[in-house]
Amino acid sequence: MLLETYYSWATPLFSTQLGLPNEQREALKKTILDLSKRQVDPIDSQVAIPAKHRLLESPLDFFRAHKQNPAVNACHNLLVDGLTMAIHEANAGYFDDPPAIQTLITESWYHVTSNGGYHDSHSHPNCSWCGIYCVETPEKADANNGVNRFYDPRPLADHYQDAATQYLSHEGVWDFDLPIDSAVFFPSYLKHAALPFFTQTKERIVIAFNSQTHAI
Repeated sequence: MLLETYYSWATPLFSTQLGLPNEQREALKKTILDLSKRQVDPIDSQVAIPAKHRLLESPLDFFRAHKQNPAVNACHNLLVDGLTMAIHEANAGYFDDPPAIQTLITESWYHVTSNGGYHDSHSHPNCSWCGIYCVETPEKADANNGVNRFYDPRPLADHYQDAATQYLSHEGVWDFDLPIDSAVFFPSYLKHAALPFFTQTKERIVIAFNSQTHAI
């Protein structure tokens, strides 16, 4: 008996080291910390406030509002380049060669997370791909401290479990630890969370963003 194997409806995620020079990353970090100290509200975006705990969030126009800042602009351009590569890979076989597309970051914001901070599970509307870039994070002993957790998008995957379902994740989650200067790109429908983050040293700083891609 010959079996043909099909693994359908896979969810692509991509990660990369951005390669932002250290001096620009330090300038980016300083810009974010300076802005966060002047915030009137902890959640300046005013979006999903109850889902965010012990963190500061900017308005959703970080890259656009600070595009004249060289470090912010350099980070933006590298993220667009990396995301465009991921989109090409995810759509291999469906695009023309070369693909006539333009990827735009439509919303962007920073998080500065202090001791005990976290972000509840959520997904992002009105976009196709999202990303998270780590500007700064302290070293940590616990591997799950503050990781980005992604949830199985198949809502009925665990409706029945027996000995034949061992290939399914028992918890239905995938944890991703973002090192400094790394980014993760993922489809907007994928629910995710930032687990509780505990630190006695420096804060965790990330930039998150939403994107849309248009045919030229």
